[in-house]
Parts: sequence; C-alpha cells; structure tokens
Amino acid sequence: MRSESTPRGPRRAGSGKRAVAALSLVWLSALVACASVALTLRVSGVDADAFLSGILGGGEGNVVVSRERYELMERYERAQEVVEIIRGGYYEDVDEDALMLGAIRGILGALDDPYSFYYTTREYSDYGDQSAGLYEGIGLQFLEDRDGSLRVTRTFKGGPAREAGILAGDVIRAVNGEPVGGEDRSGSGGLVGMIRSAPDRMIALTVSRDGEELEFQVERRVVRMNRVEYRMLPEGIGYIMIYEFMGDDLQGFEEAMAALSGARGLVIDVRSNPGGLYGDVVRILDALLPKGVSVYTQGRDGERSYSYSGDKHYGKPLAVLVNGLSASASEILAGAIKDRGAGVLVGARTFGKGLVQAVIPLVDGAGLKYTRSRYYTPSGVCIQGLGIEPDIHVELPPPEEEPGSGNALEDYDPQLAAAISEIQKTVDKGIYE
Repeated sequence: MRSESTPRGPRRAGSGKRAVAALSLVWLSALVACASVALTLRVSGVDADAFLSGILGGGEGNVVVSRERYELMERYERAQEVVEIIRGGYYEDVDEDALMLGAIRGILGALDDPYSFYYTTREYSDYGDQSAGLYEGIGLQFLEDRDGSLRVTRTFKGGPAREAGILAGDVIRAVNGEPVGGEDRSGSGGLVGMIRSAPDRMIALTVSRDGEELEFQVERRVVRMNRVEYRMLPEGIGYIMIYEFMGDDLQGFEEAMAALSGARGLVIDVRSNPGGLYGDVVRILDALLPKGVSVYTQGRDGERSYSYSGDKHYGKPLAVLVNGLSASASEILAGAIKDRGAGVLVGARTFGKGLVQAVIPLVDGAGLKYTRSRYYTPSGVCIQGLGIEPDIHVELPPPEEEPGSGNALEDYDPQLAAAISEIQKTVDKGIYE
C-alpha cells in the first residue's frame, strides 16, 4: 500500500536541508558531551545520575534530563563519534548534507523493508504531483519486487515510455548508466528522483526483458495520468480498469459506475495495479459490497481498525481480473470481494503485499514513508507473501504486451474472455439481485 494519506509539505529553499543537518550535528554534539561527562564520572566512581541531577537541576537555565532521554543520548554516542572522525580526518572535504541523508536512509535500510523510504524535499514534491495525476516524467508505472527490482507494470497511452518501446514486464536496471533497484535500497523513490533530476530531457533507460538487456532513449515531459478507464463491452457487460488507487480514481470510478448503470454485469480490471491509497479502495468497496466488514488493519500493539461497507451493494454479477502484479490496495479489493461472495476473481495469483504504509511530511518539506500495519481480508487472512488465489485460474499466453497496458481490449484476452463468460452464465441463471 503506498500510503494511508499523501500530504504534501511546503517547498523551501535548499538552505532548509543544510539547517536541518547543522542542527542535527549540534544536537548530536550535545548528546556526546553529556555522555562523555557521564562516562568520566562513572570511571571516577561517582553516581553520574545523582551528580548530573544536582548540577543541572540547581541553577538557572539548566535542565534536568530524564533517565530515558539520557539513555537515548548514550545510544547515539557512537554515531556522532563516527561523524566527528570523518569531519576531522577524512582525506577530502565532506558534504554534511549527504552524510545526514545517508544516515537517515541507512536507518530505514536496516529495517529491511522496501516499502519504508525517505523522500528529499524535491522527491516529496514530485511524489505529491504524481499522486495528483500531473507530473513531469516518462509515463510509466512500476512495482518494487521483493528483491528490490523495479518492474514496469504499465506504460500510458500517449506517454513517452510507450512511444519509446518500453513494455509492461520490463525490469528497469539503470538510468543514464547508473544502476537502480536490486540491492540499491533507494528503490522506487530513487528511480523517480533520478528521472526527474536528469540534466537532459532525453533519458537513457536500461531494461531487462526475457534475459536480454535493452536500452531506450525516452523523453521526459509533462504527463497527465488518468487512473480509471471504462467502456461497455459488446456483450452488454461493463468494463472498468483501475490503474491505481489515487489521484482521480474515485471520481473516475463514480463516472464509470454511472455510465455503466445499464450493464448486465461488471468486470473490474486491477491487473498490474500496484495499489495506492487505503481510504480510496475502502470507498470503492463501499459501492460494491453488501453491508459488513471490507478490511481491517492491525499494528504492533495488536489493536484492530475495521473498515465497513454500508448499505450500497452492486447486486449484479461481478468479476475482478487479477494477476501477479496486482498488489496492495488491489488485493484489498480482490480479497474483500472474494471473502464476501460479492463476485469472482479471474486470472492469476496476486502479488502478496499485505502491509500498509503511512506517508508524512517533515518540517523542511521532505517526507517519510514507513510501514505501520498489516491488513487482513474480512475472513481474517493477511496475504503478505502469499497473494490471493483467483476463483477461476486463467494463464495468459506469452504476450507482446501484457493485458492491462491500456490497449488490452484491442486483442484477444483470455482472462477477460473467461470473466465475461462467467458473468453471462450468472445472468442466464438469473441468481443475482
């Protein structure tokens, strides 16, 4: 799940980062000073806590430090010791902003969680623009695999990536010759930053396809991305493709439902949909499910937070198309529809991302994304690392371009055909409301 919310921080000048870095180093220096005093007192056999409490608490302007905060100071002593050694003895001048950025990303990297990431001010601003659906880029979506690989899930019609020949399923290996993905835990945010900050508008993108490395020249330009497309199929069945659960997805879904209100049944396509906002998929489920639980989350404290569907209920035959790149919010939708018996899943086992992230702004316009909970389907299953098995399993033949890339309906699509057939059977039986 990308996030529970996507607040955007204010833009500030680059001096903000330097100020934060400087303040951080001053703070760390203070921590070391206190820790050093404590160490000297202990070696001398003096009760450090009593001494410091008496000295710091007795004079005007002094502060009594709690035991908890004092222990925190001691914990970060080694980090500041390393910083001071590098600042004073490294053979070249060092960029203290870069040191601070590396330290922050090192902390998140130690979590071994590809979904927790620190955004610089520029990256966070770009993230907000992309979430809104208008951004400068190359017009593709991608998903970070468990090994850190960055796999293209879609290229957008009329976008530069599709025009250049990039296909869904390609794995991005390098941008202008600089490797991305894999063990490089800069991950998705790193790729976005490299594309946006490239000095030239023409970008060399190296991808892996069927064991072969290919290079494409892709133009960076302003891209407008619609998250929902829909149409009435010849069989009188409505078709809605949801690319991602953010941006204009709610508006697009409402428009689609209104336009397809006369359909005999509905196919919702979330193949290669990497997820999005938790709140958005919950609202979409509210229009599809009968009254009851749609999903719940649980954090490390064990407390559960439930989301419910209301009195709305689609009531007609419903099929959801899924594949191995349907992840996160897509799996929330698929799992709820399957568990609640509101429709059938058609396609292949889903990705298996059962975690929810929060995205929060920081004081200088930067941002932090971190995993805050697991989510569970209505039957109480966390699909992390497991995925969801469809009711009707249909494999695709090796395609030139995977269905779901914006032109899936122009060619034969066996998964869509199976979904249509299932809806027609249900309509013929007349067993829906």
